Amino acid sequence: MSAVLAPEAAPEYDAIVVGSGAGGATVARELARRGKQVLLLERGADSVPRDGLLYMARVSDFAPVAEGVSMARAITTGGTTSLYFGVAEYPSLPAFRAMGIELGPAFEEARRELPMVEPLSDRLLSAQVRAVEASARGIGLPWMKTESMMIDESKVRGGFTHEAIWRARSYVEEAVRLGATLVNRATVRKVLVEGGRAVGVEYELRLGRRRELRRAYGERVIMAAGAVATPQILRDSGVGGVGDQGFYCDPGFLLIGHVDGVRGGDLFPGCMGTNSEEGGIMVGDGCLPRSMYRGYMLANGKIANLFRHRKHVALGVMIRDGMGGELRADGRLHKEFTREDMQKLDKGGELAEQIMAKAGAKGVIRSDLSAAHVGGLLQIGRHLDASLQTEVGNLHVCDCSVLPANVRLTPVFTLVCLGKYLAAQLAPVQ
Repeated sequence: MSAVLAPEAAPEYDAIVVGSGAGGATVARELARRGKQVLLLERGADSVPRDGLLYMARVSDFAPVAEGVSMARAITTGGTTSLYFGVAEYPSLPAFRAMGIELGPAFEEARRELPMVEPLSDRLLSAQVRAVEASARGIGLPWMKTESMMIDESKVRGGFTHEAIWRARSYVEEAVRLGATLVNRATVRKVLVEGGRAVGVEYELRLGRRRELRRAYGERVIMAAGAVATPQILRDSGVGGVGDQGFYCDPGFLLIGHVDGVRGGDLFPGCMGTNSEEGGIMVGDGCLPRSMYRGYMLANGKIANLFRHRKHVALGVMIRDGMGGELRADGRLHKEFTREDMQKLDKGGELAEQIMAKAGAKGVIRSDLSAAHVGGLLQIGRHLDASLQTEVGNLHVCDCSVLPANVRLTPVFTLVCLGKYLAAQLAPVQ
């Protein structure tokens, strides 16, 4: 059924934020704290984050980036932070400064506000993680703790605790308490542009089985729909050059095996790994929480392993691919990995297999290739200025699509910093 444009008068806001992940939630919250009237549009339903296969299946979505390769994301309030595990890599302040963005004040404010664990506490490391650590160091690798994680240790109950991890939903809830309007099941189709300036958005609202086109107007529009959706919406809205330099996606895979004698518990993934990105190859702890482990075993038909979580060890392999590929006419991303990319993946896989063998892992299975972090479709200094504004006036972007290849990392903390920075540009505190 096609959507019909709603006839009622559209309200007007100081800012319209599209997407409620880390970047969008932060901008909405910061602007609401400054007394601005904010409309926050979220494509997904308002599902409360929880640990469990049913929740993950309900909010998960897979966006293709190459033949047979997809990036997992969450379509719900809080975006993909609803599924992530709290790893908080810090952005390079000099790299952003070179692009005209002084991120220092936002960085320090975010560190004070968020529940940061730095350095990583030993109580977050399970027996499985320790087994992988011993094996990696046994073959001469510098296996180190993750720099920091966004976890409230006071909520950790003897192992992995879903509620202990910071989620962007908390910023959304605060923004709403401060007067922001959250609309779920709202898929933005295009930005409304008049006289070279953004004046609002047109979005499709799902009302049960019915779909209705609506328009909302605002002085500013901030796109934070994610690295896949934002470029498509911008291009459909007439913004030029989107994706003309390609993108990166950090492809990788997971190895899982079982070690007799290991009796671990539920655990936080991503706690340890190589401390060097030499050659663009990273190998790290990939041990999974119980619910994700069981989902993985079900998906791979390993029913006999469902209750062997306490014995499993896992390693994630990821590489830094080069810029390339395209944003196709149908809105899909696509790229072909180079020979060098495939050689890096093979080298990382060999290293991971050595660690697994040293640990005594049996029945090792390897996942399909997937993408970890898509970015680079919009470049600061080319498609955006230092206020993250596009060629269209009053139209800004604050999500992974603007993160350049030289600062790519687990993006959540960086997006919070960028959200704070952007809000300060749009509404300076007097």
